[in-house]
Amino acid sequence: MSKIAALQFPTLALSESRLDYYLKASKDSGANLVVLGEYVLNSFFTELLAMPKSMIKEQSEAKKESLIRLAKKYELEI
Repeated sequence: MSKIAALQFPTLALSESRLDYYLKASKDSGANLVVLGEYVLNSFFTELLAMPKSMIKEQSEAKKESLIRLAKKYELEI
């Protein structure tokens, strides 16, 4: 049977330490699937309107790589 953890936060900072903490806690509680709410990883859409596309792309790629690394570390599906 699968256990699912649903995590809803305001936008997290570029540092992956908080995300690491919550994914570890999810794994420790027996979850194998983690669902993240909207805007947890990227800025709210109104903030994105004022950001250069290159910065949005850079942040998105960094978060994607972080998710891949942490999913492997904790053996989670995100």
